[in-house]
Amino acid sequence: MSPRRLVLVSGLTLADYLLWNSSIGGGNSVLAIISGLSLVPLVLGTASLFVLSVVRLLTGRGSARPVRVRAAPGDREARLAPMRADGTLRGEVAARGSRAAAAARTSSDKIAA
Repeated sequence: MSPRRLVLVSGLTLADYLLWNSSIGGGNSVLAIISGLSLVPLVLGTASLFVLSVVRLLTGRGSARPVRVRAAPGDREARLAPMRADGTLRGEVAARGSRAAAAARTSSDKIAA
């Protein structure tokens, strides 16, 4: 949950309270009724978001969902087939045979030199 939600709902609640308070003092009963009726759900929403934020803070859980890191298109293949220490891809030996893996090693040695 983003803290922006709590700030937004708290701001709306404060603005509605100020509108309700000024409309009662000014004698505008229709506006006071409308802003008073919308004040109750806003106060409940603010209180529930505040309680939820405190619970998440105490449990050490900062957000509801994990942060996803966007990767370049080439990185996806690298994660699907990670490299071994000898420069071959995992599963490459079984897929293409040991001869192809040896050729891949020698070509990568040529590139490194």
